[in-house]
Amino acid sequence: MELRLLLPHLHRFLVRQNVLHAFYFVNQVDKLRFNRGALLNAGFIESSQIEKDGRKVLFSHNSSKHQPCFPLSDYVALHDVDLLPLDPNILYTWPGDQGPYHPIPAPFHPRYYWYAKYFGGVLIITREQFVHVNGMSNSFWGWGAEDDEFRGRVVRAQYVISSPKTLPLGINSFRSIHNTKLHVRDSSTYYDPRVRRLISTAHGGLSTTNYTVVSRDILRVDGISFVMISVQLKCNMPIDLCQSNVRER
Repeated sequence: MELRLLLPHLHRFLVRQNVLHAFYFVNQVDKLRFNRGALLNAGFIESSQIEKDGRKVLFSHNSSKHQPCFPLSDYVALHDVDLLPLDPNILYTWPGDQGPYHPIPAPFHPRYYWYAKYFGGVLIITREQFVHVNGMSNSFWGWGAEDDEFRGRVVRAQYVISSPKTLPLGINSFRSIHNTKLHVRDSSTYYDPRVRRLISTAHGGLSTTNYTVVSRDILRVDGISFVMISVQLKCNMPIDLCQSNVRER
C-alpha cells in the first residue's frame, strides 16, 4: 500500500528537482523480526551490483525481458517507504563531500518531532561515505535504535551532518502514511540491555551483511519502474532477539 503511494509521489518530486534516479525496494520475506539496518545494507549491495554488472545480474523469470541499464549512482537516499516529502525546499540533490544530508530532522517529522537526535526516515549519503562507515549495524532486530547507532558511526568518522533549517514544522514538511493497524511495529527488543549496549559500539555492518536473495524483479507502479528485491536475512544475535510472532513493516 505505502509503496503504491510513495513511488509516483517521489518520482514527481525528484523530476521537479531534475534529479536522475532509480528505485530499489528491499522486501524481507523471512520469519524473523524486521531489521531495517540489514535491509538497507542489502539494498546498497544489490543496487551496487546491478549498476556495476547490468544485464549480468540474474533477475526472476517474470521480470521484463528487456532489462533497463541502470546508471551508476554517486549517492543514495536511504528512504522509509511510509514517508512522503511535501515541501519543495526539501532537496534530494547531491549531499556534498563533507557528510550526509538528513532532510527530515526531528522538528520536521510528523511523528518523531519530540526526539532531538532523530536520524531516521530519509538520509542522503554518498556511496563512498556509506562504505567508509561500513554501512549500518545488522544487529538491531525489531523497531528502533539502528539509526542511533548509525549516527554514532557517522560522527566518529568526523562527517558533518547537515539538515534544512527553515522548513514548515511537522506534517507540512513530510507526510507519514504508516498504517499502524496493517503494519504493527515490534518494539519488544527496544529496551533489552543486549540491544542498548550495541548503540555505542560499531558491531558489524555492510561488510558482514548476511542474506539470501529470493527474487529480483523489475516491476511498475503507475508506469514508474523499480527493482523489487526479496531477501531472507540471517540471524546474527541470540535467537530470541531475532525471532518474533509479530510481522511489521
